[in-house]
Amino acid sequence: MTIEDFFDLRIATIAVGEAPPDDAHIVRIEDPGPALVARLTAEGWFYKPKWVTYAIAVPPSLDEYVSRTFSSRQRNKPRKLLRDVPKRWRLTVEPMGTSFDAFRDLYLRTVVAKPRGRDRVAEHGAFGRGWLGFYLWEGDAMIAGVLVHAMSRHLSVAYGAFDAQRRRELDVEHFLLMQVLQRSIDLGHRTMSLGVDTNRYGHHLSLRLAPYKLRIGFTPMPHEPGGRELALFRRFEPFEEGLFFYGYSGDGLVGHHFARGEPDLRPFRHHNAPPVVVHDIG
Repeated sequence: MTIEDFFDLRIATIAVGEAPPDDAHIVRIEDPGPALVARLTAEGWFYKPKWVTYAIAVPPSLDEYVSRTFSSRQRNKPRKLLRDVPKRWRLTVEPMGTSFDAFRDLYLRTVVAKPRGRDRVAEHGAFGRGWLGFYLWEGDAMIAGVLVHAMSRHLSVAYGAFDAQRRRELDVEHFLLMQVLQRSIDLGHRTMSLGVDTNRYGHHLSLRLAPYKLRIGFTPMPHEPGGRELALFRRFEPFEEGLFFYGYSGDGLVGHHFARGEPDLRPFRHHNAPPVVVHDIG
């Protein structure tokens, strides 16, 4: 058995037949076989990918992306971003270099400084060739940025940092993602992704993150190199707003939303979204 203390979340990874500790919030068994999956899912466990990614088929143009992704009533929002953001702020696309220090400072202030912020950039280590920064500037100050891994066949947005005030004024995150999508179009790529996350929303990842990615047209899928697990969620104190994750259902995914009361599922209902099952945690 191994115990991981993730801020105030206690995760126990156990072997088959091993009793978990009473104080664990989550119990998991890594890479289980089919017989164990069938038995434990019948007992209330969930079979799920450890990590998920979000991907989109690269369209012929950004206009096609907007038409394909948004209803006629919603299309003006992304088009407004494409018009208005360049009028207010300066965009640069750069290899990793001197501007990384400005991104690092913005990331520390807007991500790591949060109560459950985690310094994923530091955990990544050195960024070699094949990494790009897409940055927005107000004068000499960076107000938004994403770090993108330029792989041979697609671009993957791995890290982002956004000034809260500018983000409230205009969705600078979506603007930058559309710039990465435009780069994918120019390169002739077929897909673009948003990196990987821990498939556990409501603790260190916001419950609003998954609906946001769905709304802007990205489809969730398992990140299979990360492996699979059986998970049992036993205590929900650290999940103050509830818990959401994707689990396997047949050949696809289903969303599991653990909520206090009846959650509003409208943000999850998009053409690219799997169905969502609600579990009441009181």
